[in-house]
Amino acid sequence: MVTTVDLPDYTGYSEVENVYGDVKIYTPSGLWVVGSDIITASVSVSNVAPAGGSEETVVEISGRVRIKSIGFWTYNWGVSNPADPYYDGGIRVYRDGETTASFDMGMEDIDHLNGYLACRKLIMNLDLLTAENPLDHTETHSAAIVKPVNPRGAIVLLVGDRPSSGNVLDATYECDGWVNPDIECLESAKITYYNTNPDSGAYITGWFIVEYGEYP
Repeated sequence: MVTTVDLPDYTGYSEVENVYGDVKIYTPSGLWVVGSDIITASVSVSNVAPAGGSEETVVEISGRVRIKSIGFWTYNWGVSNPADPYYDGGIRVYRDGETTASFDMGMEDIDHLNGYLACRKLIMNLDLLTAENPLDHTETHSAAIVKPVNPRGAIVLLVGDRPSSGNVLDATYECDGWVNPDIECLESAKITYYNTNPDSGAYITGWFIVEYGEYP
């Protein structure tokens, strides 16, 4: 708690820019906070598989935290009725019990953070590799590996079919990357993986690692 005793005498100062002093912020535990952006913990979660039109919880964290980064590997290998991990998948972060997420970003939007490079590589047939579906050796797809240029987030590996016509991919099968929400939560955080496919029987799967910073 800051009191007037802790601060210099500001008598005679009328403008904010002329006021100088050290202000310390304390957490409920009584410890002084230097910064909330220090990563103090991480959690890894596998096999999060939302059906079409639903979302599944990746992790719930209690306490005052800042969600720093979310890494993900999302795919539909081996799913009998697959959704599209690039066009249908997305990540949400809910703060302090809210019902509408403070952070809501689909995989295509995360690709946009990095100049839409993953999708454009597949569409334009640039620097592609051949990637076989490990569960179907009769079928091959193209894979785009992307060098990230935006520290906020990027799709770095996208496996899919190049378009038969136009500028839209026919289908994608794997979508990997990361995003840095940098969302501060005062009481709790819930991170979810969602699937916007209109078919409730269409599934995608994701593996995630979440890094976050806790206040003392």
